[in-house]
Amino acid sequence: MLHGSQRIIVMSRFPLVVMGLSQGISKHFSSYSVFFCPGTNVLSAELLAQSALLVGDLSGEREEIESDIRTITALQEGCITPAIFLIPGTVAPELIEPLLKSGNTLLSNRLSLEELIGAIQQTLSKDDLTHSPLEPDTGSHNDISAQTSMLSLTLSERRVLRLLAKGWSINQISSLLNKSNKTISAQKNSAMRRLSLRSNAEMYAWINSLHGMWELNLLSSKKEAGEWN
Repeated sequence: MLHGSQRIIVMSRFPLVVMGLSQGISKHFSSYSVFFCPGTNVLSAELLAQSALLVGDLSGEREEIESDIRTITALQEGCITPAIFLIPGTVAPELIEPLLKSGNTLLSNRLSLEELIGAIQQTLSKDDLTHSPLEPDTGSHNDISAQTSMLSLTLSERRVLRLLAKGWSINQISSLLNKSNKTISAQKNSAMRRLSLRSNAEMYAWINSLHGMWELNLLSSKKEAGEWN
């Protein structure tokens, strides 16, 4: 297992949430130990780097969420430990933009425990397959190109792709983000160039692929419990 650790960090400022998540994770992932974390003040870069996964509940007041995101963003610099964050539906999209990075999965905090367990299983499995230093990537040149290019996508490009994946049109996205259609189209086209995608058909095929959904922090429509963005 990556990071040389079988530990999952469960973070929440609410003791009942920590208890519920920890019991569920311990039951379904018995080979992992669970570290109880009451808040970001207990987290450290070393602890994060030596763990297999962070499951963080970011519920709270706006000021508390902003503080948590600032701390987490700083701790994740240079760290490849994957994280799943549970986000309240009332949180504004721009507030959570710093968390939109490869390796992070953002979910509604209204997900059932069963759905969260499924997301954890997917994350741990993806982590093993993607980052194992013992098994070189045997994918095609295009797959490698897309995986490498994804790391350089801007937050704006990621956000446009995410909204396109959720069925939003260019007009709707421009209205939501208060930007011109020309700007949104330019960001979409720029993202396609970075990913070596030559048409809208290829773009939507990539978005709906397992790799695309992972990189954009998307769940399939069957597993997604609610719209949070």
